[in-house]
Amino acid sequence: MSRTQEQFLERVKVVIESNLENKGFSIDFLCQELGMSRSNLHRKIKRLSGLSTSLYIRKVRIERARELLISTDLNVSEITYLVGFNIPQNLSKYFTQAYGLSPSAYRKQYDADADADKGTIDLDVTLDEVSH
Repeated sequence: MSRTQEQFLERVKVVIESNLENKGFSIDFLCQELGMSRSNLHRKIKRLSGLSTSLYIRKVRIERARELLISTDLNVSEITYLVGFNIPQNLSKYFTQAYGLSPSAYRKQYDADADADKGTIDLDVTLDEVSH
């Protein structure tokens, strides 16, 4: 992918992320923000990402939900609305399709892995300190 193509997808992602909580956000709104027709936007996103415009928007929402799950203590319902889904069941369904785990299970798994990593890091630091 060329630098220009990467910049385009990044710009699309920024517009989507800036409007996650915007109830009026739509593909038409995205087209207006990017100064493109709906058909041109769809063709370009499809060519660059392999996804339709609506699926690309969903992907950005799901990725943001994952970031919030691992970086905040917000509950799944709060995250649902922050990333632009209307009901938690939709977030759960699409998140599970993307990551193979429900949002709650993903957070538990991430927390367990992070705790295991902390133990390893702490042990390494302790061993280094003892050997000096």
